[in-house]
Amino acid sequence: MTQKKQSVNGWSAQEALEQFGHELTEFEKIELGNYSRIYAIGNVRRETQYSIANQDGFYNTRVGEQLGYRYLIKKVIDKGAFG
Repeated sequence: MTQKKQSVNGWSAQEALEQFGHELTEFEKIELGNYSRIYAIGNVRRETQYSIANQDGFYNTRVGEQLGYRYLIKKVIDKGAFG
């Protein structure tokens, strides 16, 4: 059975760390502490905050990534400043 990675009520940072810590990078484990509730854990791993932009400075979105541990990217529909 696949672990649930979205929660309507959310998890505390500690609960999310206990449940998903084996999947997370060190950067993500630290980053969890910045949020009062965790609602989503994606399957895209980020090693640092600097790995999120392309060479033009635009956010490099990937399917399966979480945003603010609240939303999951299901599909990329456009790119650029307003994508």
